[in-house]
Formats: sequence, structure tokens, C-alpha cells
Amino acid sequence: MNDAIPDELCRGKTKIISRVAACPGAVEITETDRMTAGNGARDEMCPRKGEYSTTVNHHAMSLLRRSGQSVSYVRQTGPNTRIDIKGIMFPYEVVVIREVTKPSSLRKREPNLEVGTRFDKPRVAFFLKTKERTFAHYTLPDDDPLIVGKGMGGILVCHPGKPEGDGNPLIHISAEALFGEKGMHPFEEMERMALDDFLVLEHGWAQVGWKLCDWKGEFALGADGRLMLADTIDPDSCRLLDENGQHKDKQPFREQAPIEVMAEIYREVAERITRFDEIDRVPLSR
Repeated sequence: MNDAIPDELCRGKTKIISRVAACPGAVEITETDRMTAGNGARDEMCPRKGEYSTTVNHHAMSLLRRSGQSVSYVRQTGPNTRIDIKGIMFPYEVVVIREVTKPSSLRKREPNLEVGTRFDKPRVAFFLKTKERTFAHYTLPDDDPLIVGKGMGGILVCHPGKPEGDGNPLIHISAEALFGEKGMHPFEEMERMALDDFLVLEHGWAQVGWKLCDWKGEFALGADGRLMLADTIDPDSCRLLDENGQHKDKQPFREQAPIEVMAEIYREVAERITRFDEIDRVPLSR
């Protein structure tokens, strides 16, 4: 696998996915230095972000794997590259929330929630991944709508940043458009896995003195039929507070923090998370 020359398969906002010639069942993922916010309203290059994200992902995924969780991550191959198991991605972001932060979209849907509200059992929400407010032949009120109903007949979605009810109409997306001939997606298993993954990561950050408030992940189905977490775990995908309650995540970038400040935040996270190596495994008692 080390001698393989990968060929680019696709390119996202912050990563490049390439074919690994010597291993058809794997892909190489290159994390770039690009940082975006506000649907591309802010788009800058953050020095060494790709390296920091790759480091954070390595230590987070390694802890998950030691704790018995199913992940696509195989190993890091360079400062900003890694090998993952290839899989068929599900078109969802699964968000797990333990504590409500000021910028949380949950407060837009539930305005009465106060900042700092903690849930005894973390809340889990599914969002349909979309581009340009469309999915298949459906026109949507906004990208990445909240999924409020799931069943054999398809899903119900609504605007992700408004309270449910009047003024936020439900849109039905058919099973044919969503599932095709493969049958219903494993929503219950994805929810269980996302919650377990969050609990492991939350424990890890607590052990090194920081607090994980929320986190989002994506899942894929491997060639062997195994469901696995198949995403990059880094400060882009969570809200993480240090011992002083300061954001050590992407939020300051959304609030127009200078790119030099963001580079330092990502460096701090990459440095702090190396302490995860001291944690053997996280037993889950749920």
C-alpha cells in the first residue's frame, strides 16, 4: 500500500479522495488547508490546517477503534494524508448534542433553550446532505434540512433553522428517491453508533481537561456490509470548549476571527489530543 500511486476520485471543500491502486478496497484522503464558512461566504487557506486535522482525526479515530467502535480509518500515511476503508456513503449528517452553545442551530429550532443547557442523554438529530437546496427532483427550503420523520415510505424534512410547525412546512422525500432498491437505511443503528462515538470522544476530551459540547459525523456501508463511521474528526466537526470556556473549534472562524488565530486554535487541538494515546479504551455502560 505504501508504494501505491493514488488517483483522484473526487474533491470536496476541504479534502481530496483518491484511489489506491494496490488496494481496491481502500481510498487515500488528503486534508487540505482550506477553511470555509457561511456556504462559502468566507473561504480562506489556513496554514497547516490539513496537517492539524489529520493529526486530530488519527488520535480520535484510534481511541474509537480501541474502544470497539466501527470506523473506516486505517492509518495515517503522511502529514495530511490517511488511508480509509472504501464504503458507500449515506447522505446524512448525524449530530449529537450534549450541551447547548450560543451558536447552536438547535436554539433556532427551540428558541426557549438556554445556553448551557445540558441533556442527561445527548440529543441526536439527522440532516439530509444537499447542495443548492435540491435533492433528486425535490426543491428544499434550505440546504441540509432536518429530518423529522423516517419510515419505509421515505423521510419528512423541514427547514433546519426554524421551529417545527406553522411556517416550516414538511416535505416528503420518497423511498424511491432516497433508498432506491436497497431498502430502508439503518437509521437506528446509525443513531446508536453516533451516540456511542460521541460518548467515547466526550470521555476522551474530559480526560484531557476540555469539554465536547456537540459533534457531527457521517456513516458508510463497507463492502462486507459493516456500518462504519466514515468522516474526518477535527475542529470543523464539533464544538469544543477549553477549561476557560473558549471555543477550540471552527466557531471563531464563523465569527470572523483572523486566519492566524484559527491556525493557532487548530494547532492547540492537535497538540492536546495527543494525550488520547494515554487512554487505553473507553468502556460504554449504556
